[in-house]
Amino acid sequence: MNASVVIPTFGRPEKLAACLAAFATQNAPAESFEVLVGFDGPGGIGFARQAWRSAGGHDAHLITIEYPHRGYTPVRNDLLPLARGRIMISANDDIIPSPGFVQAHVAEHDLASQRGQSVLVSGATPFQRPPADTLLDRLMRDTSMVFFHDVMKRYVEPDAREKDWGFRHCYGLNFSAPMGQIRELGGFTVLPTIYGYEDIECAFRVQQRFGSPVLYRPEAMAWHDHRYTAREYAAREYKLGYAALGFARVCQLCALETFGRDIAAEAEQQYCSEFVQREFKGARLAWETFLAFERTPANVLDGPHGGTLQAAAYQQHLPLKRWLWRQGLLDAFTGRAMQPDMALRAIMGV
Repeated sequence: MNASVVIPTFGRPEKLAACLAAFATQNAPAESFEVLVGFDGPGGIGFARQAWRSAGGHDAHLITIEYPHRGYTPVRNDLLPLARGRIMISANDDIIPSPGFVQAHVAEHDLASQRGQSVLVSGATPFQRPPADTLLDRLMRDTSMVFFHDVMKRYVEPDAREKDWGFRHCYGLNFSAPMGQIRELGGFTVLPTIYGYEDIECAFRVQQRFGSPVLYRPEAMAWHDHRYTAREYAAREYKLGYAALGFARVCQLCALETFGRDIAAEAEQQYCSEFVQREFKGARLAWETFLAFERTPANVLDGPHGGTLQAAAYQQHLPLKRWLWRQGLLDAFTGRAMQPDMALRAIMGV
């Protein structure tokens, strides 16, 4: 079997159903790949299997298992021993793969194998455009607020197909690797706080051990059916900061490469404390404008000066982004529970 698509899921049955329906209608032969879905807690298997069957999927090529609620990384790891494909495709339950998604991943690994090489393949996962498109939606799609797809998409140099984008451009919602390599390395590292970093850390270890470049392949395309509100985006940045401390303590080499310094050091805690106090007013002002982005129509960026306005809007939100990340990291240092709402309430002055 060519590929095993590995999907952890929790509490999003409708999104999972759309995801599975798209996998059931891939251009790749049905017998050439399988989809493994791990439920992080009870419920949802029947609904998922019905969505698969309704789209024409064969029961033999869908594996669904319920696990105790522990987080998506342990679930993903639990699925790996059950997989039969020679290639692992890591996916999220809120992507809608294009018809050529699986085949694009497989083709790139086949080409590398013919050359006696191994690769990591990072596909394109643009945010789905909502009906009432806002400035915030457009910034999510077209800038590096969440992913770096915009940078990868703009790169049109002659070496674009061979360029190694590095482990930081390998995202768990859409990347693939040789299954044997992932198993040899023990799968994904389960971090103290399960929120981010496990995907790039896995890619880091694959690169370190096997020398595999991260290749960007836009033809391995899936729509990302995830619409962030301003509050959700702010909570994400806080959580990433909070989770960064455990990441740095458990995966020191990867964290050093990611951040360019030891963020678990005592001096970093002192800097965080000073930063969140010094930059608080700027973050609050940035929040007031950022919140308006989700009420502003996306078409304000249309016209000859749209690029300049988009860059300005992106830059405007950075003080907020940085403050929230630092506040999360500081809370982790001081042993507080991960509470993004508390940080948001401080920013909003309530």
